Amino acid sequence: MTNALSEWLEVEVYRNGKVYMQRYERGVPQAPVKPKGTTDDRGTKVTFKPDGQIFPDITLSFDTLSNRLRELAFLNPGTTITIIDERDDKEHTFFYEGGIIEFVRFLNGNKSVLHPSRSISRKRKTASWWKWPSSTTTATTSRCSRSSIISTPSKGDPCDRVPQRLDARHQ
Repeated sequence: MTNALSEWLEVEVYRNGKVYMQRYERGVPQAPVKPKGTTDDRGTKVTFKPDGQIFPDITLSFDTLSNRLRELAFLNPGTTITIIDERDDKEHTFFYEGGIIEFVRFLNGNKSVLHPSRSISRKRKTASWWKWPSSTTTATTSRCSRSSIISTPSKGDPCDRVPQRLDARHQ
């Protein structure tokens, strides 16, 4: 969906020691997927600029996205999500080992609760981050590594499927 709503979008996939890259402009690939270099990382980085022909205001709200990413950190226990806005030197990092239970505690704040929290256990070591460059163009970078933030029909890790397809093309 992001690709269809972007003036331009660049995808970098980090898999099996290699970096693969592809650029799109208004949803159209500008070249085939190509190897870009080597890495020890694993995951996917997406950088895009919202399309001004579709959205009247392409200024992204740090606070709105920060709240949404906090919710994703609650929904993905053990995932570290960092959001960085270089325009205003703002940064938030979210990590909630307790997931939904911690979300309920967060919502309750200093309130008295009627029932104790139940325990939900799920271990995961992941990292995601969002970053806005300090340049005058509005572009966003996000990085997904080993997290199931996106619900998919085939289940599993959405970060795994794209790199597998890319690896198949470049073997």
